[in-house]
Amino acid sequence: MSTAETIDITLPNYGTIRGTVDTKIQVAIFRNVPYAHVPERWRVAVKPQPWTGVRDATVQGPVCPQGQTTYPLHKLVPEKYLQVGTNPKYEFGVDQSEQDSLNMNIFVPLSVLEKGAEPVPVVTWVHGGAFRNGSNCIPLYDARNFVAHSAQLNQPVIVVTINYRLGVFGFFASKELQQEMDEYVRNSPTPIPLYEQSVGNWGLQDQKLAFEWVRANISALGGNGRNVTAWGESAGSFSLHYHMLIPAHFGLFDHAIMQSGVVGTTPAQTVELEGQAIFDQLIAVLDIPADLDALEKVKRLRAVPMDELTQASETAFPIMAYGPFHDGGKLMPSTMPIQTLSTSPASYDPNIKSIMIGATRDEGSAFVLAFGEAKVSAYPDIVQKFAPDPKLVPLFQSVYGIPQTDADVFKLLNDFIGDMIFLYPIEQIVDTLIRLQQERGGPEKLSLSRYHYNVEMSKLQEISPTLGAMHAGELPIIFGPPLSELALTEDEMRLSLEIQKRWIAFAHQQPVVAEGGRVTDAGKDEAIVWTEDHRVEVASLATVTTTAHPILEPDPLKAFLLTTPLSPPVDDACGILGTSGDFTYEKVASCYNSVPFNHHVAATTLESVTTIVNDFYAFRDSALTPDLPKPFSVEPFDILKELKEIKLALYTNDHRFHYDLSMALAGFKDAHATYTANCYHNYAFMQSLVLYAPVVDGKQIIQVHTDRENRGHEGCRVQLIDGEDALTHITKWADANSIFSKDPGARLNNVLATLKYSTKTKSFKLKAGEFSLRTMLPDKGYIDFELVCPSGLVNVREAWVPLLNGPYTEFNSLQTFVQNVCQASPPSAFLGESSPLREHTLPKLREHLYIPQVMENPYEKTNPVVNDPTSSTPSVEPTIVSAATLVGTPGEASVVFQLEGRPDVGVLHVHTHRTEGDLTKELDSIAANLVALSEKGVRNIIIDLQGNYGGFVAFSSTLVQLFFPDKDVAEKTFPSNLRVTNSIRNLTTGLFGKAPGELYDASSYYNYATKRPHINNEFFINATNRSALAAVPWFNNAANIRLLTDGRCGSACSMSAIFFQKFNKVATYTVGGITTEPMSASSFPGGAVSSLSEVYGLYAAAQVPSPFKPLPYKGDVRFTALEVFAPGGAVPLDFDAPYLTADHRIDFTPENAKDRMVMWEQVAAAAWSA
Repeated sequence: MSTAETIDITLPNYGTIRGTVDTKIQVAIFRNVPYAHVPERWRVAVKPQPWTGVRDATVQGPVCPQGQTTYPLHKLVPEKYLQVGTNPKYEFGVDQSEQDSLNMNIFVPLSVLEKGAEPVPVVTWVHGGAFRNGSNCIPLYDARNFVAHSAQLNQPVIVVTINYRLGVFGFFASKELQQEMDEYVRNSPTPIPLYEQSVGNWGLQDQKLAFEWVRANISALGGNGRNVTAWGESAGSFSLHYHMLIPAHFGLFDHAIMQSGVVGTTPAQTVELEGQAIFDQLIAVLDIPADLDALEKVKRLRAVPMDELTQASETAFPIMAYGPFHDGGKLMPSTMPIQTLSTSPASYDPNIKSIMIGATRDEGSAFVLAFGEAKVSAYPDIVQKFAPDPKLVPLFQSVYGIPQTDADVFKLLNDFIGDMIFLYPIEQIVDTLIRLQQERGGPEKLSLSRYHYNVEMSKLQEISPTLGAMHAGELPIIFGPPLSELALTEDEMRLSLEIQKRWIAFAHQQPVVAEGGRVTDAGKDEAIVWTEDHRVEVASLATVTTTAHPILEPDPLKAFLLTTPLSPPVDDACGILGTSGDFTYEKVASCYNSVPFNHHVAATTLESVTTIVNDFYAFRDSALTPDLPKPFSVEPFDILKELKEIKLALYTNDHRFHYDLSMALAGFKDAHATYTANCYHNYAFMQSLVLYAPVVDGKQIIQVHTDRENRGHEGCRVQLIDGEDALTHITKWADANSIFSKDPGARLNNVLATLKYSTKTKSFKLKAGEFSLRTMLPDKGYIDFELVCPSGLVNVREAWVPLLNGPYTEFNSLQTFVQNVCQASPPSAFLGESSPLREHTLPKLREHLYIPQVMENPYEKTNPVVNDPTSSTPSVEPTIVSAATLVGTPGEASVVFQLEGRPDVGVLHVHTHRTEGDLTKELDSIAANLVALSEKGVRNIIIDLQGNYGGFVAFSSTLVQLFFPDKDVAEKTFPSNLRVTNSIRNLTTGLFGKAPGELYDASSYYNYATKRPHINNEFFINATNRSALAAVPWFNNAANIRLLTDGRCGSACSMSAIFFQKFNKVATYTVGGITTEPMSASSFPGGAVSSLSEVYGLYAAAQVPSPFKPLPYKGDVRFTALEVFAPGGAVPLDFDAPYLTADHRIDFTPENAKDRMVMWEQVAAAAWSA
């Protein structure tokens, strides 16, 4: 036979194919064998139809649409040798096609096709190219010499090389494409399986069909369909890793060779972030109007000619890597990031029998210019990019050095990029695979081998000396394709045969054949470095020696520096935390920080939060107001800018993203506006030193209120905190972290100690304040204090003590922490009957003396605060008001006292506006107790609203009506504005009349002009007939009433304070804050509060599509939904500083801060002469 001879083979399922035979090396080649057909752009491919007659398989078939590649490997041989086809329009002269590019080339040893030959292993090659380039037509992937060599070794294999859809044709997703797919599914006359509804993963689905074709049809070509090795490099290797983790793809192959890539190298993208950015940029380049509806955009995109769409995508994103997308569990196994799943042995395909995995020495060299200019002058920017935290800079420099030349900078970038993107993600997966091997019963059940390639190809060094053993640089050596003699030296040709032996032996699962020519260059003897179970061996023909190879030795500094979103560390910090029963700051911090950054969760969360603040939050625009007058002190706040910065930030763990998002909303200084991911509030953090800020000898200081460890530090002045003046430090901390008020005095009060009335003990008890009791992870495990005590200077390092901050949820690993504690809708995959969580008995958790349980924060549901200590706590005795007499029966929200030293003065302390029972009963109780006070001779009354974080809006007005009744509606309500956006308009239109009383059901709105409600008005309830109150001395008499707050009178309480002070001229006193500075009487009086979860439910009730998705994590976004105004006012009360300012302010002192009666007497003395 001549090289032009042909051979016909019949595929029973399809028809006859005619291939060529290379008679020189006795290999049959079948090209353009279809394994699938694309029915329409952005649809799942289908199996090809059988054909009649003989199908020509002698000519290269079309490849998937793509732009030209500039990868250096294509420069190894002259251009004329790279032309496989005759079409000058496309690279390699090969046609491109959307519909008919899903074909394969099959290389078969001729001997295998002889009658009676034993079926041989099959190796299926999946090319790389960043999911945007590559095909089976590339001359580099001509496997005929590889296959011929296998026959010579008596280990014959068949090699199959495939195409799959790329770029915008294969890995492209957006909200519009999802909506179009949903519409397609709804209109389909036959049910569409959920798997086929996945958007953005068509390339992976193509590969699945290719592997299925091999399983079903390769026997006709002499292959063993039950012994298939999947072989991939770069994006091809990523793909194999995806297949091993996607249950719908299990069983596609038996063995895997993974070169230079795992799923963590380029984690799955999100539709909302990466996908939408590609889509929006693409339609902009194509001049498709952005204001079209989703279906029309997709329709127009689908109509764009193939070549035009390819060129547009190249213009829009000339260097971007594409990739698979999270799809909510349609194709991807769950909503959990697949790189997290990849570190769980239980996630892997149980059919996999062996894996070879490795990388090249200089993986980063080809990508250096994409990460920065390789010049010494650019080094500061490089450090800022890779070590943004200044604390990491010395570590970064200790690992990668300080470059002195441009060549040093190139090497630094090469090393860091290679480590970050390739080597360490692979290292982490190797650790997982070793655990998987152990769980399966050892190498007999799962064989593992590892390689490291460190050859610098001579010809490539001539072209580009800096590339070294570059990414994909091993491929010419491994394939050894035709014309290799033009690119490889004689030593490299011999090395090619040596490496091929190992790949071929792996496919056979047999020992490497020992025959062959020795590599003459001694330096090339260490071309391949192997390891099994971390035992490193260097393979060469002459001998096998044991040596240490530095790239395979785990470097703890690098491991710390390169903590990336690729996978958690080998030691499962959450497993340690969840099974120890002994909490420490370090354990909690390690767990939180080990959770990989979840792109899908982040994108969904960020999009939903952005929609809420943009479309629903009442004060989005008011927050931009500059120069607010005193007592307010806040800068203009642009939340959309903050959210954009979060979107663009490079996060290394999940916790930091959610922390930053919480802090972003904290910038509003509105306690109604919060974001909380509950799992990162799972623990509270307590310090034993509880602090306050009294004025002593005319100077405000920070002083120890209580030392919970009974070390005698009570009363000591705190001079320094972490080396900074104590008052300055705490004020700055409060300004940065407390969301309570726009008033720095109220914020200071909120973070320091106060007394809180307990309905259980009927006494005032210590409440630590946010500085000493935090619900978010502090930035370090301790605070250093310098105290000035009677005994002298005392230095104290106070460690943070973590305490359970809610009902305990079991977890014993990172995966179960994310699933059980974080995820709102956890996937079931992790909780099968054999789950380690079900088998493991968790220890009994200890109770803590100081914080035994959690209560709901009265002003913010999603920002939990820890309950105050019970009276059984030995070190925090309640401060009993011994010089005031309790009058009547305390209610749920209130308690009444008569001062013993001033029997003409009574106190109504309303500590909350929230009741569990009937609000009317609470108001009746207050009325009865006030009458009892009057009967005891009380003529003047102090209404104490300190520490009242609000509650029911109806309470705010009706409480005031007990003192100032019979008001016109306009005198006991506030005018308010609801933000009007398309989102709210759609909701209110759909909800009208369906949910009377709900904020967004407009049928319940009160018309301020006509003074008539449509149905009702939640801002007031009709006062019951309490005629007895008309006889009390303070009835409609502001002169006999004083209001007392500490600025921490919020929400509905703030409305009451305003009604008293502004509507009814009651003089108001505030206590604490910053001495000599004016202070607000109340805070955040925003008219109504809602949440993302509540509004999402209203959209469902209205049967209107929601503009946002539910949060992936347990938690919520709370927001102010109404702007409330003073009558005739143009500035929302939340920003109306003069309107909220108290008439008088008194300082905290060591006496009044510890005994509320002393404070009441101060107010009584200032207000009324004895």
